[in-house]
Amino acid sequence: MKTVVKMTAIACIFALGLFGLVACGSSQAASSSASAGGESESAASAGESSESVASTVSAGVAVKSSLDDYTWEELSKISAEIGASSDRDAVAKKYNLLNSKGQLDGTQIKKLENEDYGWEVALMGYDENGLAFIATTSWAEWDFGVYGYYGDSNGYSKSEIRKCLNDELLPLLPKDLSSVIKSVSKQNFSGTSCTDKLWIPSMAELGVNVDYENGKNEGPAYKLFEDAASRGDSSVLLRTSDGEKATSWWTRSMKSKSKVPLKNSNDYQVKIGFVSSSGEIYDDFANAGHEMYGVVPCFYV
Repeated sequence: MKTVVKMTAIACIFALGLFGLVACGSSQAASSSASAGGESESAASAGESSESVASTVSAGVAVKSSLDDYTWEELSKISAEIGASSDRDAVAKKYNLLNSKGQLDGTQIKKLENEDYGWEVALMGYDENGLAFIATTSWAEWDFGVYGYYGDSNGYSKSEIRKCLNDELLPLLPKDLSSVIKSVSKQNFSGTSCTDKLWIPSMAELGVNVDYENGKNEGPAYKLFEDAASRGDSSVLLRTSDGEKATSWWTRSMKSKSKVPLKNSNDYQVKIGFVSSSGEIYDDFANAGHEMYGVVPCFYV
């Protein structure tokens, strides 16, 4: 596969499973239901029949058997309905977006219609912004790319990884998806926030009960990880690179007291939380300037 952008200062390698590698630039670039309630009985009258048919459609979207059966345009409409609802679980259940227990378990998968890449995403949760998705594999292996002085680094908001996600990866997504992805604001370390279409999750969003400075401001846990914790299931955190190799992957969380001064320098190593290749979330944090870990993008539609 041809290189899309010549790699410069940062080693950003998109992991495309069996489809090869694409280099990224530097920071200079980045059972079909009969009705919503699943009723199968025949209507006793024309009036009841009409009511049954109407219940399968909301905001112009007919209920389908699984997440993957919907187009991105349809999911965007469902997303708007869920975002505006006071009972989001009920709406998700109506559209068959949850399993039989009303949970997300990682099997709610949507394939990306792009002949060049074998990417898939899983439904991660939903809130006032609508439907949130997370990649099922690592789409890249990058140096996080944060360097700075003690007390002066904004972590993820100033990172190379954020730039590569939105400047380099976003244009590679299929048009039917990229046209409906929303820009959302995400809170980061030091009270900073960034508004992006593609982002990586925080430790708090993965369900970690963080106690470090500003960690609780990085968002509530998404339903996929809350449901997994209730089952004692960590498999939803496992990711592979190159289609088979288990890989560790970055979160966007940074811990202030983990900034370790470099020898003979005023610069500090910035430490970022990550998920290990065995699915464990580490809060002892990795060196953002030197480790090459996987990148697992998230987005809303």
